[in-house]
Formats: sequence, C-alpha cells, structure tokens
Amino acid sequence: MNFLEFEGKTAEEAIDHACVHFQVPQDRLEIEIISLGSSGIFGLIGGRKVKIRAALKPETETSLLPQATEILDQLLQKMNEACKINGAQEEDQIKLCIEGDDPGLLIGKQGQTLEALQYLVTKILAKQAKKKTKVVIDIESYRERHEQALIDMALKYGSRGY
Repeated sequence: MNFLEFEGKTAEEAIDHACVHFQVPQDRLEIEIISLGSSGIFGLIGGRKVKIRAALKPETETSLLPQATEILDQLLQKMNEACKINGAQEEDQIKLCIEGDDPGLLIGKQGQTLEALQYLVTKILAKQAKKKTKVVIDIESYRERHEQALIDMALKYGSRGY
C-alpha cells in the first residue's frame, strides 16, 4: 500500500483532505494517525496540526464461482457427461449442484465419485486462484438424502436402546 500524509487542524479535517485526494469515502481508506497535534499557547502560538497517513484499502476479491463452475464443466465434458451446473457462493465456500441424465454414475459407490470430483475441483481452483476455498458439489440433492438416511438410521437404532 502506498500511504500518503495529510494534515489538518483536527483529525476529521485531515481525513477529509485524504478523502478528497483519493476521491473515495472514508470507509474505503486505511487511516493511521501519526500525531494528534496541539493548539499551542492560548491557541495562537506554537500550534501543531494533526498528521495522518492514508491509503486506499485493497479491493475485495472477485467471486471464484464462475471459475469453479468452469473447472467442473470441463471435468464433466472430459467424462462425456452432459450436465447442467448451478452454483452459489457463500462467505467461505462454493456450492455447485449438478443436474444430469445419469446421477448414479456421477455419485458412484457410496458417493466416492462425487467426493473425487469435489476434491479435484477444490485442488484445481486453489492452484489457479492461489487461495484456499472450500467447494461442495452435490448431485440432485444426494448429500441431503444421504444425511437424512443417516439421521433416520441413528434414530431407529437409538430407539432400540443399543
């Protein structure tokens, strides 16, 4: 970050000067107060101005959703699977949902193929974006159905008193 110094009679005035210089609102600036200044003797002699350092905050990162969708689409094309991919990005993870003709093939035995696809997309995306991001892939609500089956099984065995 390239910090620049600004002065003013008050901290607010110095910050205003920085906002005008960078032509952005205060919330887009990284601000550090160097000295608070003083009013001097009787407010007339020997007063010092407030000094701050300011720089633009880095821009927020762009969404990795299109990139993750493209990676999954290319993998599915290599597998000769014509599927529709829907996605959503939450704070720290990307959710991709696949809709296709043969979900069983893409899910695999006990979800192994699905887990492998998820692993590959996560690793490729992390390498390309140089940032770790969790990717969750689901095929026609398989994960939700699997979770519900596990809950039902736990309730069934729990009621037996094992």
